[in-house]
Amino acid sequence: MSASVDQAAALPVSRLLSSAPPAPFPRRTGFIGMARAHLLLGNRLVSAELKRARSAAVAIADPSIRRAALRALAKRGNVEGAALLATVSPPVHRRTALHAVIAFQIAYNHLDAVAELDSDDPPASSRRLHQALLAAVQPHEPHVDYYEHARVRADGGYLLAMLERCRRMLLELPSFALVAPSLLAAAERIREFQALNLPQHQGGQAELRAYSEGVARQFEGVAPPLGRGLSWSESAAACGSSLPVHALLAAAADPLLDAREAAAIEAVYVPWGGALHSLLDSLVDREEDRAQGLRSLYECYASGRDAAEGLASLARAADRAAVSTAAPNLHRAILAAMCSYYLSAPRSEPTAQAAARARLLEVNGASLRVALALFALRRLGHGLARGEYV
Repeated sequence: MSASVDQAAALPVSRLLSSAPPAPFPRRTGFIGMARAHLLLGNRLVSAELKRARSAAVAIADPSIRRAALRALAKRGNVEGAALLATVSPPVHRRTALHAVIAFQIAYNHLDAVAELDSDDPPASSRRLHQALLAAVQPHEPHVDYYEHARVRADGGYLLAMLERCRRMLLELPSFALVAPSLLAAAERIREFQALNLPQHQGGQAELRAYSEGVARQFEGVAPPLGRGLSWSESAAACGSSLPVHALLAAAADPLLDAREAAAIEAVYVPWGGALHSLLDSLVDREEDRAQGLRSLYECYASGRDAAEGLASLARAADRAAVSTAAPNLHRAILAAMCSYYLSAPRSEPTAQAAARARLLEVNGASLRVALALFALRRLGHGLARGEYV
């Protein structure tokens, strides 16, 4: 990596944000424009990539891995959400950015599903499996045996093919080298979160709490503040989110991206947008978490009222951080789209979902109202055609 990239990665966010303004690709679109771009291109590429992956998944020899792979591929909604971030990248590199974020999210979903399979050492197995996400963002890193601690391993090269597809795309993104250190850091946080977020019968979340408290201290001083410190569960949520990876990959499609803008974009999603993303996901998955013996991160708040206020605080901080980017309305639209995906999910507990929606509407206002309406229509249309939209 060049010295200039190393130096940029070492600069504190506050210093980067005070440098001369950048001249990146002017992405001034709001939610409607982003949705239109997604319908014209992103949605088609998501369908094509899921079809490609499904064809490979049905050929997996091991029935446990095959079922896990197909279950992961049913999660179309968060793959579309990942693609949404790249739909307004510079046109010349838009397809490449879309392929990169789609491949990464498909790999993430697959690893999450496979990590739930039986293992003699679940933390070691999950950590080694999720090592694959580090390889996904390091195109020249040698592969290791990601199934080393798993009881099942015969996937016929399915995982490696996904990782290589992502890596090929990264090398075509003009500003990949600039965001590479931040991408790797985000992938490392995901790996640790997945390895330490254990059900009670496997040791619980004591180690995750200790790790997340350390990460929270690293986030201290990052502007804009919440007016309070991040709780360990909010920090853990930020660690587990793939949203920062997708935002940085989309930004890497811009040949004019500079260190200041890259840092400004990262500050929207690390930790604020990423924590909000994971906590809303936790809200939707509360029943699933309980069935697996996991403590929901959402339920770490003292009450439903505290939870709704916590989500609102994270949304406000992400919104304030967006002001320092070259395209604040774009990032607000991305955050509104992400929130609306979870706030329109039929699996959420109605009371908690309603409280979160009310507080987030106070923060995001019209953009979230528009996004909620469009996502409701998307879920209805998908439900009539293919079943539940997840």
